[in-house]
Amino acid sequence: MRDHYKPIYEFPSDLNGRWRITHGANAEHEHEVRIEAISETRHRLTPKGIVFSGVYEFDEEKLKMVAENPGYPDLVWQRKDSNTFEMIEGGYLDAVMTRISVE
Repeated sequence: MRDHYKPIYEFPSDLNGRWRITHGANAEHEHEVRIEAISETRHRLTPKGIVFSGVYEFDEEKLKMVAENPGYPDLVWQRKDSNTFEMIEGGYLDAVMTRISVE
């Protein structure tokens, strides 16, 4: 008997691609976003105009907002696996970001 289920295919460890953010009482709010690397440790989350947009620094465990969104400078996402992040600091602690596709 297998102790742990291990997926046959895992997404790469880089973050580039399309992601879906859900938040709210029953995940009733949904946004499709794109993450692109702009340096070795910095990534831009777009489109502009949503609370989560901006430049983040990634340390392999957490994505921390560092620029472009002065209204929400304290957003921090914790990596749960290669396809999922949960917000651990900021105004949307119920937010979950899940990878849709790799680019």
